[in-house]
Amino acid sequence: MKPFDMLVGSAFILQVYNLYALGQGHIHYGVMVCIYGLFAISEAWVAIADNRKSYWLFVALSTFGAIQGVIGYVRE
Repeated sequence: MKPFDMLVGSAFILQVYNLYALGQGHIHYGVMVCIYGLFAISEAWVAIADNRKSYWLFVALSTFGAIQGVIGYVRE
């Protein structure tokens, strides 16, 4: 399996777990930070490899999500 595919697959599996946990009333900030970190990396990869400048907006959004996860973890 290629590194990019592993990155996206890992983010997908973690997000399925995260959404299930949210449905049960649990928030796992560490998982959230991992997911948004993986999203940011994969989106930056696409932005660079395919020269898609608009993907940097997704990188910024995912980075913001990761920061919010860290803030939530610190508050907990």
